[in-house]
Amino acid sequence: MGITEFPYWEYDSNGRLTYYESVDGQFDSYEFDSKGNETYYENSNGYWFRQEFDSKDRRTYYEDSSGSCIKTIY
Repeated sequence: MGITEFPYWEYDSNGRLTYYESVDGQFDSYEFDSKGNETYYENSNGYWFRQEFDSKDRRTYYEDSSGSCIKTIY
């Protein structure tokens, strides 16, 4: 990424943190949908999760790098 100053932060146009990296190379990355729900997270340790939401912002799907997977029907 060409980062030269640490710690390093990136934010989206709504002010939400989308990326953080520390001087030792540890990072956290976040993604959000248009309503602000966190849809993806990943860190430098290899852990990640993704989730989906319905039109009422209720979580309908979740899975992560440990193998957990949850589907919810309302």
